[in-house]
Amino acid sequence: MKKIAIFLLLSVSVAFAKENNFAKNKFCYFSYTIYKDCYMRGAKTPIDCNTLSNGIRFGKAFSKEQIDYIKNTCKTGCYLAKNRFKLQDEKSFMTECSAK
Repeated sequence: MKKIAIFLLLSVSVAFAKENNFAKNKFCYFSYTIYKDCYMRGAKTPIDCNTLSNGIRFGKAFSKEQIDYIKNTCKTGCYLAKNRFKLQDEKSFMTECSAK
């Protein structure tokens, strides 16, 4: 009986970790999309990066930490474009984001 309970607990933990990892990957991909869009906006138009990132509106689905992260990635993308630096590739962005 004890072995069955431990097995069920481990199964639920693994399933939750996989679901949580999937949600994290979706969030990171969404953040990368915002990052890339802010990069393009910074490259094309004379826009203030702080104004651009503060203009992003969010629903209630995001936590304060997630909102701050997305706003910071937008600022970063905009500043990179304004200073004519290369955009970070998707793979390294996703790796960095997933580690947080």
